[in-house]
Amino acid sequence: MIRPWKVSAQLLPFIDLLFIRPCTVRIEDFLVTIPSPETFFLHKLLVARRRSGSDKEWKRAKDLQQCGALAEVVRGEEIGRLLGEYRMSRGVRNDILKSCAEIGIDPLVWPESVG
Repeated sequence: MIRPWKVSAQLLPFIDLLFIRPCTVRIEDFLVTIPSPETFFLHKLLVARRRSGSDKEWKRAKDLQQCGALAEVVRGEEIGRLLGEYRMSRGVRNDILKSCAEIGIDPLVWPESVG
């Protein structure tokens, strides 16, 4: 706890995934670095299954809704590369499969196997 500001640290699972191959976009006169659509997509698939707290169902639904929208623009080859490079346990990969099934996405179209 940082007492003067009344804040404390919070664990952010898989946050490092968002820093793999980020994109830089121009917003007016500013360059802003953001996660790639593919890393954001995978991150949301993962955190949707790990939500906790009183509003977890609402946040989970929002995560999966964002994944559904991103599924239209993510590149399957890039998802495959990320899955090949990023170390994940079998349980984490199963969470991806479960999230995909929930929103009707077929992960078998990705070049790298998820399972």
